[in-house]
Amino acid sequence: KPSGSSRSGPSHFAITCAIDACAVFGWWHSVCHFVCGSKQVLAEHERDLFFLDMVLRYHVFLQTLALILADEQNSIQTSLQTYAPKGCKYNPIPNFLGTRAFTTYTGEVHVNDVFGLPSTVKRHILQLNVNTESLLTLQAEVHRDTPATLTVDAYRRGEAGKPSARVLAGRNLLGCGGDDTKAFLHGTLSDKDLEIDLVFELISVEVAASQVDSRVAEARCWPVRLDISAIPTSRAALNWPETCPAANRLPASFQGTSNQVAVLGDKGLSLEPDSEKHFVYRFGGERPWNDFERSLWSGTMEVPPRLHRFVRLFLRTNFRFASGSLQLAIELFDLKDTPDATALAPKCAMGCLGGVPVHNGQVIDHAMPTGFRYKVWLLAASLPEWTRAVPVSSRHCIEFDFDYSIRYEERMTPFEVGPAAWLCESSRLPAKIVQTPKPWSTDKLSSTDHLVAGRSIWVRDRFGFPPDEVADMEHKIELEVSEPCVFRATTHHSDGVDVFIALTKKDETQRACKTFKHPGPVPRQTIFCMLQPGTYTLTFFADYPLGGLHPCSDFFAQIALRPTALANEDKTQQCVAAASDLSSLQVQRSLALTTTPQWKSIKIPVTFESTPATVSVWSSGITITDEDALQRLFLRLVLHSDYISSDLRFQVRFEGKYIADTQVTSHGYADMIGPLDPGTYYVDMYYVTGTKGPTNTKLCSTSMVDMRLVSRSSYGKGNSTAQWLCTSTRVPPPDLLSPQSDEQVLLDSEYVVPDSGSHRVRIKVEEPRLVRVRTSSSDAEFQLELWVRGNSEALLARGTDALEVLVGKGTFTLKLTATSSGESSTSACP
Repeated sequence: KPSGSSRSGPSHFAITCAIDACAVFGWWHSVCHFVCGSKQVLAEHERDLFFLDMVLRYHVFLQTLALILADEQNSIQTSLQTYAPKGCKYNPIPNFLGTRAFTTYTGEVHVNDVFGLPSTVKRHILQLNVNTESLLTLQAEVHRDTPATLTVDAYRRGEAGKPSARVLAGRNLLGCGGDDTKAFLHGTLSDKDLEIDLVFELISVEVAASQVDSRVAEARCWPVRLDISAIPTSRAALNWPETCPAANRLPASFQGTSNQVAVLGDKGLSLEPDSEKHFVYRFGGERPWNDFERSLWSGTMEVPPRLHRFVRLFLRTNFRFASGSLQLAIELFDLKDTPDATALAPKCAMGCLGGVPVHNGQVIDHAMPTGFRYKVWLLAASLPEWTRAVPVSSRHCIEFDFDYSIRYEERMTPFEVGPAAWLCESSRLPAKIVQTPKPWSTDKLSSTDHLVAGRSIWVRDRFGFPPDEVADMEHKIELEVSEPCVFRATTHHSDGVDVFIALTKKDETQRACKTFKHPGPVPRQTIFCMLQPGTYTLTFFADYPLGGLHPCSDFFAQIALRPTALANEDKTQQCVAAASDLSSLQVQRSLALTTTPQWKSIKIPVTFESTPATVSVWSSGITITDEDALQRLFLRLVLHSDYISSDLRFQVRFEGKYIADTQVTSHGYADMIGPLDPGTYYVDMYYVTGTKGPTNTKLCSTSMVDMRLVSRSSYGKGNSTAQWLCTSTRVPPPDLLSPQSDEQVLLDSEYVVPDSGSHRVRIKVEEPRLVRVRTSSSDAEFQLELWVRGNSEALLARGTDALEVLVGKGTFTLKLTATSSGESSTSACP
């Protein structure tokens, strides 16, 4: 402020701040005109000084902004690390190794610990200083649940990332977490590279959410096992054996020679540690090899299948990490495979398991499934810089300790089948199914247990392989067919194992009807054909999974037989003639609750061909724009059809992949897919053709379809997340049941209680029927009433959560009324 100027009005500091703030936000011109344009505030020469000051400050501001943008990446990285959660249970990874915690008075550097690397950090620089030429050995491994791989390279100080400044390059190898989870780096740090930056890069990999341990994800830091050794070249001889024996001294193989395969017995295999003598491998004079691609010792064993038993493999080795790094590995083979006895390193065709690093050693303590061959490897790293530092060939050997214990698990594991197996919710597959017009008068029914008999048969449930069949993973059902029938068998959702089916004539291997695999991400199968009288064998089988099978693992399956004599040919022809034109069928956009059905009735004739195939009856593309995606749209698909004659299904393709995982309902399938990403979704409705039928054979029935796009954002006022999740997995109860002659109707599913608290089901039957209803809910009791419909309505039966009554031909109404079972309000998803 010039001397003698007026001091009235805002101060120089206040006006300058106002000008700076206005300049930053881009609307300073009008404000400056308001603040500085008044002659009552400042003189003209003062305003000129202020505007000159403003221009200079704005120029400085732009320069500062450019510097900030240039250093944006480092700034963001620092901020993320600063504000990362501090709940990591591991010690933070250091930034400098020159402290007395890692550097000894002799100039050696040793690091052997597990550190936590924040999940927000993609690069970490660790500074290493040595006083003289040194031999560097570094090994870093990430946990198996870490969704990232780790790379390590050494650069000259302050030049991280520049290819010309790279001193040593690391290599990714097999580790305890799997392939490429271990970074290994070694070499000589010359006198001109005494100060280096060790650059750790975390590279994300695509994994399923279920593969990431929830505890690791919550910790927001990745555990990294770090082993570093930097030994001055002048002290290299102190880290090597003083003398080497004339010949190798290695552990004996499992059966004395390396060409044989040991069979694991009840006593197991073991090698006790020897505290007096170390094992020695001489490599003097051998050609150099790549990192950990030289086998010091290997042994192959065969583990015979044991019912729900695991083999416990404990292996341990100790060595000098700096000068003689070793790697334990277990390679998996099928029983029919013969491992290559001349191989120098594992190929891991079926998979490998690496050892867990510890201080100057590695350990494997793991339970593996039986029914495989395992080859145990002890691999050595090639460290040519050490042989150059100690050129005396008589000292070129590796000393190590090794012990192991391999035996069947003795304690019960969660996968053992024991007395608690009866607690499983799954049913047992029948051993025999007898299709006969008079099941009550045949003597075949008392010939075996686990038998199902009837003229028209439909079996559907969650089944599991019984304990006596788990070893073979195969169950055979004998089918006795007394009259020509339409036969259908299907597999659906399975827990932990893929289940397949096959139908053959009894005591024959040739398929009686072909099996067809449905399109989709899950291997679901169908057998659909006409069966003539005779005896057949229906086989359910699966491959024993690598990780073992839980005793309560189950799968959903359906088996149905319906005699052709029960089909009403006139009604079938009428249905075929009235086949629906689906050209106008569209996926509707709806704000209504998914528990409120919007059924559309369709009639689809099903044909028979020489081989099974899918026939598309309707398809449509749905395009989701970026604006649509903001509304969190879900695709809701529900399809009900007669299981025997139609079994209509749907599938959805997005970006060339099938994405629908259809859930089985009482009479069809349902799925809710979303939230939908921008793009085009193709919905396809189809059926599988039958086989072994007469020429021009067609089946037909009425089906119901409900396809909608539902917006989660506008799902309705007052609907909680629990309600949304509830409606996405459950379907509304049916409105009509109209079974054909001698057709069994079974509803066995979970439904949402309507908002009104009541629901009516119309039942139309053409012959005497037994109606049995049972309901159960933790939130409500149900009053059940069955009424006769017609000129005069009459109450036939009433009950609470249970009703059973014999009815004749006619039309009836089943009324379900829910009443709260307690004083508190019902849950959000009753």
